[in-house]
Amino acid sequence: TLGGIEVHGPDAAEFLNRMYTFAYLKQPVHRARYVLMTDQSGVITDDGVACRFHENHFYVTATTGGVGAVYQEMLFHNAQWRLDVCVINSTASYAGVNIAGPKARDVLARVSDDIDLSAEAFPYMGVRTGHIAGIPARLLRVGFVGELGYELHHAIEHQTYLYDLLMEAGGQYGIVDFGYRALDSMRLEKAYRLWGYDMSADYTPLEAGMDRFVNFDKGDFIGRDALLRQRERGLERALACLVVDAGDADPHGYEPILSGRERIGYVASGGYGHTVEKTIVLAYLPTAYLELGTELTVEIIGQRRAARVVAQPLYDPENQCLLS
Repeated sequence: TLGGIEVHGPDAAEFLNRMYTFAYLKQPVHRARYVLMTDQSGVITDDGVACRFHENHFYVTATTGGVGAVYQEMLFHNAQWRLDVCVINSTASYAGVNIAGPKARDVLARVSDDIDLSAEAFPYMGVRTGHIAGIPARLLRVGFVGELGYELHHAIEHQTYLYDLLMEAGGQYGIVDFGYRALDSMRLEKAYRLWGYDMSADYTPLEAGMDRFVNFDKGDFIGRDALLRQRERGLERALACLVVDAGDADPHGYEPILSGRERIGYVASGGYGHTVEKTIVLAYLPTAYLELGTELTVEIIGQRRAARVVAQPLYDPENQCLLS
């Protein structure tokens, strides 16, 4: 359900360099980068993935509900900067299928016509164009569940056929549909931030613990000055990961977090991690409470449950599953 925006032209990389917090001038062709968009005050306004398919052509995903605003923001700044670039909202033209899990490569190999899917030829965060059973597709080796996975972006009229094809090819591997609750559980185990919950216009990338996606040395970008000022004065709060002794009810959002009798924050998102077998919470806390091992409580349905700050992510911190 992601939005999609095409950015074409000799200045495409420079345009994205100014729009987003990362550096895109040196991004290699056939590679993707995670993108964060901030406004002039430095808060996060959207996120996605920027795929460089050619020297002068990027395909940028955006949040489902935010793509319209992102597109308008791009048009506004393009008119101001007068760069040699063309911006097109292609959301309505594309559908997407995500195939994820340890057997994802095996299933995809059964229907891929002309794409080398080996880890060496098609690494994590790589992007390729090719054909799946004759259907032109853009393949992104990205995902949101912490496992080997691919996104297949293709013309929307082929969606039903492609889905049926993948289900048939994956039959011998036990392929199943997985829903949003499963995705949410897995992304919490990886401490992946979700737009609208752990990231929003209330928080900056530095507060969200995503400073590795902010390149201050690449030149000016929207929000750079505000983020520099925040970095210089220091953070007052940041996103923490907690494990909760939740009993038979898991937190999902807005439950109070307390230190003693003092409320110090609330749950941004939470749920049960079925692989690590722990209840997980992501929450913005004052910096005084961010030290690993800090003991707190989370109020769930009127009961205070013990919680502690832990290192993130809980699952596969070395990203071996993603890189395999």
